[in-house]
Amino acid sequence: MHHSSFRTVTPYSNPLERRSGYTESRLTTGEHLSVIGAVSLFCTAAARPITKLDQFYFLSDIPGESNRIYLADKRAHLFKTLFETRWFSGTRFIPTVLDNAFLLAVYASLHASLPGGEVGKGFLAGGLTGLTMSVVHHPFDVLRATADARQGPRLFTGPWDVLKTALKERPAVLLGLYKGFAMNGMSTSLRYSTQFGVYNALRYDGVYRHPLVLFAYCHMGAFLGMLIQYPFLAIKQQLRIVNSLNGGKYPHNYRSYISQVKRQHGVTKLFEGFFTGKPVLNAVPPALLMTLYDIGVRRYTEYLHPELRTVATPEQSLMHIKSPSYPVTDSSYEFTPRR
Repeated sequence: MHHSSFRTVTPYSNPLERRSGYTESRLTTGEHLSVIGAVSLFCTAAARPITKLDQFYFLSDIPGESNRIYLADKRAHLFKTLFETRWFSGTRFIPTVLDNAFLLAVYASLHASLPGGEVGKGFLAGGLTGLTMSVVHHPFDVLRATADARQGPRLFTGPWDVLKTALKERPAVLLGLYKGFAMNGMSTSLRYSTQFGVYNALRYDGVYRHPLVLFAYCHMGAFLGMLIQYPFLAIKQQLRIVNSLNGGKYPHNYRSYISQVKRQHGVTKLFEGFFTGKPVLNAVPPALLMTLYDIGVRRYTEYLHPELRTVATPEQSLMHIKSPSYPVTDSSYEFTPRR
């Protein structure tokens, strides 16, 4: 029986690429800073409405939120929340942009200059970035806490008022600006070490699969960083309250207070109240910052240098593109006769 063959007249075209390769950055310092500035500007503007999405929690099944408003009133409350919320109000815009830009610039500089393996270098660069951020922020935080205090011989209008008064009247007081820096520096360093370390370890797999997977990895890193930092912040706040209540007769330090909490309540007491701060939602802005930074650097590199565009490597491992996740060649075997 004769079978006739069917041939289409459609011209042949290469198949669509379904996986993305990871193009390493080849940007100059100025080009890199332009990407960092644009990403910081966009993410700072986007973070304001994102952090206010918790006002829609009454639509969900979150305990304490879904039962707060009756079902018949939820539709009216939805439109009221949608149109009456000031979505783009919040923290000061320019300082937050500079803060995000400084964070990315320090991390990128440290990651490019540190030696060692790719995974370990990400955690180390993130930890040093957090330490640098703490060195820069801690004096201002001390000045702001002094200005916010409502007890004392004098009330201040803001941190700069505290600084000017100290410089004029008691300059020696400024030597205590780094008081309590050890705990603050450790907590911030651990947070950013986890945040950037997880991102750096899983970015290859995230880009290979999908940008949303990359965002999920960044969100996981930001969330874990907040989880690790929370006990330090909780201990610092609770220690201040305990020492103020006992009138300074038997002051606790960090070690004695942690030992007391472990003995009376257990270690989990240190994480009490973590989810009331809505960490899943608050981890979205830093995750968006890292995701857009990664995409921006790669896309700008490919735009300026098309020849550097990397194709996907199907046999890449989870945390690297140079070592395959499974054997690609058969091992040689040597057979010896039995005796």
